[in-house]
Amino acid sequence: MHPHSALSPLSSQSPLHPDGIMTTQWYEKHLNVYPSVVVGFYDLWDWSMEAGTPQRPKREVGPLAGQALADPVERERDAAMAHGINEKRKYFHERGVKYAAVIILNPRHIDDPAIEDRLAALRKLSGLDSKNSLFVLPVSTQTDANEFINNLFRSLYEPAQVYYSNHVKRVRKKLARLPSPSVAIRQVTPQTADGPQPLSVPGWLVRYEYKLGVFQEFRQDIQGSLKSYDAAYNMLLNMLQPSTGDGSLKPRSKRWKEACILADCMNIKICRFFLFQDNASMALAQLNKHLHAFQLFSNEWHMGERSFEYWSWLSKQYRVFAEQIDIATRHGFKLPVPLPVQSSVGSPPLGSSPFLGSSGYANQAEGGSNPGELLQHAGFYFHLAAMCSAERRRRYMEMEKWKDSEAKTDDLIYRSAMAALPEEEQVDHSALTIELLTKGYEQFKKHRNTRMTLYLAAEIAGTYYEAGKFEMALKFFERIGKTYRKESWHTVLTSILRWSLRCAKELGMTTSVVGYLVELLCDNLPMSQDKRSELQNDLQSTLTHGSLTDDDNQEPLIVRMDDINSFLTCHVQFEKSSGFVNQPIHFQISLSTNKSSPPQPIVFRSLRIIFNNERWNQVYVNDEGDNDDKDYSYYDCTNSEYDSTEKRWNANAGLQFRHGQSKVFEGTVTLDHSENLKMETVMLELNSSGRQVFLCFDIANRIQDTRSAGRRKWHNVESPKPTFLQGRGEISAADISQQPSKLTITNKHYAPALVDEHYPFFITLTNEESTPVDAVIRVEIKATETQDLGDKLKLAPTDDDASATSILDIDVGQIEGNGSKEQILYIIGRTTPLTRLLNISVRYKPSSSNQEPYFEKHEMVKIHYNKAFEVKFHSHEQHTEYKDAATFPPSLEEKERLLVIAAVRCTSPWNLQVVSMEMEQDQQPSHGYIQVQAMPKARGEDVKEWKKDQVFNSNHLFELTTRDRTAPKTAADFGALVITWRRVSNIHEEMPLCQTSIPFPPFSFSSTEIRVHRGKSMGFSN
Repeated sequence: MHPHSALSPLSSQSPLHPDGIMTTQWYEKHLNVYPSVVVGFYDLWDWSMEAGTPQRPKREVGPLAGQALADPVERERDAAMAHGINEKRKYFHERGVKYAAVIILNPRHIDDPAIEDRLAALRKLSGLDSKNSLFVLPVSTQTDANEFINNLFRSLYEPAQVYYSNHVKRVRKKLARLPSPSVAIRQVTPQTADGPQPLSVPGWLVRYEYKLGVFQEFRQDIQGSLKSYDAAYNMLLNMLQPSTGDGSLKPRSKRWKEACILADCMNIKICRFFLFQDNASMALAQLNKHLHAFQLFSNEWHMGERSFEYWSWLSKQYRVFAEQIDIATRHGFKLPVPLPVQSSVGSPPLGSSPFLGSSGYANQAEGGSNPGELLQHAGFYFHLAAMCSAERRRRYMEMEKWKDSEAKTDDLIYRSAMAALPEEEQVDHSALTIELLTKGYEQFKKHRNTRMTLYLAAEIAGTYYEAGKFEMALKFFERIGKTYRKESWHTVLTSILRWSLRCAKELGMTTSVVGYLVELLCDNLPMSQDKRSELQNDLQSTLTHGSLTDDDNQEPLIVRMDDINSFLTCHVQFEKSSGFVNQPIHFQISLSTNKSSPPQPIVFRSLRIIFNNERWNQVYVNDEGDNDDKDYSYYDCTNSEYDSTEKRWNANAGLQFRHGQSKVFEGTVTLDHSENLKMETVMLELNSSGRQVFLCFDIANRIQDTRSAGRRKWHNVESPKPTFLQGRGEISAADISQQPSKLTITNKHYAPALVDEHYPFFITLTNEESTPVDAVIRVEIKATETQDLGDKLKLAPTDDDASATSILDIDVGQIEGNGSKEQILYIIGRTTPLTRLLNISVRYKPSSSNQEPYFEKHEMVKIHYNKAFEVKFHSHEQHTEYKDAATFPPSLEEKERLLVIAAVRCTSPWNLQVVSMEMEQDQQPSHGYIQVQAMPKARGEDVKEWKKDQVFNSNHLFELTTRDRTAPKTAADFGALVITWRRVSNIHEEMPLCQTSIPFPPFSFSSTEIRVHRGKSMGFSN
């Protein structure tokens, strides 16, 4: 007779004695302690492994080598190893476990010729099969080692299966000795019996079926294991049924707790196997079956939905199931796609979650999907676990209240919960719920379910609030509130804002409290009028009696209305987008309340319009005597007065608003200089006893699409119906500039101009406005070919050119209204009769402005130039004189007289007064051997009036002298003909005389004749 196992219910030393079904020690033993195959690793002995041993003798090899020559030490070591292997093989064989050995070789064995003989001897002595029991691991690379391990696994896989198959056979034999569950008589434990009773037959059936499931799982027979687990699970449910069970499992007893845990474990096993088989619907059906069963049992166990124990258990089931789905999806499991498939009439629905309810036959007949009947990703079940954890905390808090109350109750659920309350008090419910919500958040984020991530973030924030961690809760609420506000999820946002308000009050954050209260007044956020009225009273109380009155911080409290849902809308409009200095520009501020908010009239202390230049800021103070209750009101604030102390413009207006009311405030701004005027903010100051509180509309940073915006509106005094202006959207900026004065530029001159003359040019500026202007003229001269000809501009007709320049600035000064000023300048064109361009630029401003000249006018004038004279030169040889060449040494000097006739023609279209024509000879000779001298000339008339095309001859006699007539005859410069003249006209009478210099062409000696001179006898003799 075999002794019972130490973990059997029949063993008195077993923790299961006498009525326990299963213990975790048994599963741990077979999973981690009892192996199915044992592999031993041995190093083959070598002389190098022994320190201090003598050198191994030389082994003979070849046909003459024999066994007698083998190393006796190696034989001894190998025999000892084989004996040890054989002992272990026998030991494990008696227990039905396969034993295998791996012989590890070292590098010295590679060249050993006797290694094969040694290994053969080991196989023989150890009694191991060389194919499946004895393995040799030679020196190898990492790749070879991996291949060896794979071969080792394949070789030992079948013995491992045989091991668990033997266990299955053994358990089946024990199971066969028990009666069938359908016919076996239940061994009911009498409820009045003292002491524990032996394990019932259904208990043994559950035990053996569970063992079968475990061993089949280990041998990787998933289908068989699933069948055994399912059988064990169903029998265990029958045992746990409060009314129809065998009575051996009393609620809250030790064995009952063990049985519940075992049922939970087998449920998860079954769900996991269905997931392994890609059978998502059956996995979910098994979970829902387990939940429904225990939901029914819990009511009779007095731990139903009213107890924290039930919600603790349910949260754990969803959490473990979510973890299984997460593991499965990470290993390739594909979640089913929820398609709205039409179900066949009469087909029963899959079991649905008790937490979500069932859709029933009616809903299925109409088609669609119920989340409780479709397998979701892990985040869905983590969320369900978190919801159950939150409910667990609420039930726990109820029990705490019952515990602290003096009222006594006979409620069995209360009594049962009181027993488990000390242990429950050690649980951090909030941390557990936040952990589950965070896991769900990560899963939903992984599957890109944006809406659910925001919802879970809100749940996390709510849990932080319940845990008293208001700062963390407020951070989550503010983060998700931005998205719901942006996407107009008003119902959800209302809840978030109310939670945020509570957190801000707990933290004493007055700024946030005011902001949340202001936003909750908006019509878009659904709530009853009574509740909204309470919020408005709360706001008023905070402003007048709250912490604002005790706050030492004097900085204004700003509520950004453009960033929240506002009960006020603000529209601004400049009448024109541009204007002129010293002219008023009108603007309107339109403020409208929601249709039903605020529920009570609200009075503001002031309305402030802030511009980019504080000089133009306007403040409209509430007029307490104004009780205008009409739906539309217009206030004319154009007569605002400047307060030099506050540096702002003040006016009075009615600032009491009720729901469904619109008020328009019209003002003006008159600038005294050019500026880009921008309206930056519109601020409404609330009545507060402490710090200033402003509702701020950020006008400058508003982004508007002019294509979709409505037409520009301008409101009237009499009627709320506006008139429409040109353009769309709002204009919150106006470009103010100086009004251009009507200044005209005219010029007068007498063309064509003559080269070298002082050419008068008249510029007339006419002011056509009634106000005086200051003007500055800039004149620049240049040739059309853009080359510098040395032209100059002057203000005075003098001979001094020191003040002459190519660019001339003229300060005209003040030009009276409807007056004009004429400015004359003189142009001196040099050298070439090319067309000149005269650029005239006039900068002017009203005399009352302190700014630099702003307005400019430009004009360009072309001036054509002519030459005053054309000259043709003719030369005639008059006389040639030679020195006496008979002297010794002979004289080579030669003189020659030339008559040069200059025919000067007047090419000017104007008559010219020619004062003189004179020869101006160069002082420096152009050649060292030639000297030029002008002979005296008879003086003619001093002044003559030349007309166009008249020709006057001017005769000039020159004497050319050379010291060496044999030298090369080069041309010599004679100088220039200088004509002094002026134009004949009344304007030019006072002009200085002009000089035109016309150079003589170079002349040279005529051709030299060969002459022979007879000289006197010099006294030479033969």
